[in-house]
Order: sequence, then C-alpha cells, then structure tokens
Amino acid sequence: MAGLTARPARREVLAALAAGGATALLAASLPSPLRAAQPLRVATLDWLGTEFCLTAGLAPVGVADLPGYLQWVGFGAADLAQAADLGSRQQPGLETLARLKPDLILGSAYRHASLEAELARIAPVALLPDKGPGDQLHLIRAAYDACAAAIGADAAPAQSHFDATLAALAETVVARGLSGAPVVLAQPLEGTPRLRVFNADAAAMRALALTGVTPAVPANGEAFGFATMGIEGLAALSPETRLLLLADALPAELGDSAIWPLLPVVKAGGLILTGRVWSFGGLQVLADLSEHAVNALIAGGRG
Repeated sequence: MAGLTARPARREVLAALAAGGATALLAASLPSPLRAAQPLRVATLDWLGTEFCLTAGLAPVGVADLPGYLQWVGFGAADLAQAADLGSRQQPGLETLARLKPDLILGSAYRHASLEAELARIAPVALLPDKGPGDQLHLIRAAYDACAAAIGADAAPAQSHFDATLAALAETVVARGLSGAPVVLAQPLEGTPRLRVFNADAAAMRALALTGVTPAVPANGEAFGFATMGIEGLAALSPETRLLLLADALPAELGDSAIWPLLPVVKAGGLILTGRVWSFGGLQVLADLSEHAVNALIAGGRG
C-alpha cells in the first residue's frame, strides 16, 4: 500500500519484544501511518479479534466464518450486518479479502502464521498471540492488549469491565455460600457420547475461578486447557462436584448411556445445565459465560 513504511528490521522486533512483550512487538511491527489512521477498515480472521474490535466500537469490514461467529459468539451481531464473510478461519478466502481493500488484517498467530506472507500482499497483518500452553486467560488479556495496539484503541475499558463483572459475581458466590465449590465445566460434543472437559488453565475456568469456585480438574499442561474424554472419564469426580454442562438439555448420547446414571456426580444430583454458551471467547464472552454459570449454580438447574 502506498505511503506505508516498511516492516522493522529483525533487531528492532527483538528489541520491542524484550521491552514490552507481545503488545510492543505488534505495535512496532505496524507501519506508523496505519497506527494513526482512524477509522480503519479491518478484516478479522479469528473470532477473538472480531470480538475485541466490536468491543472497541470498530465493526470489521470482513469476518472469517461470519455465520459461525453469529451462531456461536453472537456479541455485536447487529454491527456486522454489512460485514463480508471471508470463508473459513483456517483458510480464509484471499480473493474476497483482497476485494475489501482492508487497511489491516487481524489474524491468529496460531492459525495464520503460515499464511502471513500471502496476507501481507493484501494489507498489513497483525497476528494476535492467542494460543499457547499455560494460563489461557492470560493469553487472551495479552491478545486484547495486542489488538488494541494494532487498531489504535484502548484495551483498559474491556479489561476493567471484565474484572468488575467477575468481582460482582464473586460477591454473589460468597453470599450464596458457594465459595470453594468444586466445579467442572464441560461441553458436549454433538453426535457422540464424549465431552470437552476444561481444566484449571482454560480461559473459561480461569474466569470462573475468579468468582470464588474451585476448578475440579487441575491444569495439566494441555495447550488449549481442555481434553476430550468419554463418559467413563467423569467417574473420578466426587459427589460434591458440580458438573456444569454447556447445553440447554442433556444430549441423548450421554443420557442414554448405561454408565451415565451411575456416575457419582450424576447420582448426587450434581449435573447443572448452563444453557448453550460459547466457551472460547474473549473477555466479554467469558464474562457472560461466568454470569450464566453462577446463575445456574444458584438456581440449582440439576439434571
């Protein structure tokens, strides 16, 4: 694009990384005229970037897997009425992307590193540091800071809103006598008697832990904070555990199993249906999930 400065040399990138981590690195890697431009025409290739842009009041001109975002995430849906669907998140449609003539392409370092050179022929690229081992909530916070640097926004309001929401929920948890309650968060996998079970490093469980409940599945170094397991994997859960199932109803694939009613947590009435809530979102979505979960715990929606 005419008028844009070149990417920094490797030593500049390394210096930025050493000085300020991912946020400084991303800010340094974007051309300075772009960093100052407002409003930006931003295309988002990953839902985390989409959510943050909408949180910051910037509607992307294109979104990868737009129907999926609207179905699963939903945040800011009304502001995406004019957005173009860019195809799959893993392999976005480059021709459609080029036709949009974006000022900036926001992607995922995990998904799109191999596509960066192709994407950079269309527009400057910012790949958010959104995946890795360990604390997934910390990674999301870092990705928010990086996204804010990329689009010239301030991540502080979103961070503060999240912290205030979780603090208010923590007061509710104390008032309802749920502090320290052992909790497992699980997502049914459609068409199979298996579940995605989140451990203590998962962003959703990290958020719930901030409300004062206790993750019943410890962190174990898995890169995404979850493991897929069959029904028998839940047999080790104690009767005191609350099994929060991210579903509107118990799937037949689980309920029809001969093992299901024999699980100690199920026999004790510990199954709680939270409703169908997305568990891989950014701070706004995680705050909403936490509110759903705490309300479900209070209501005792036991299956």
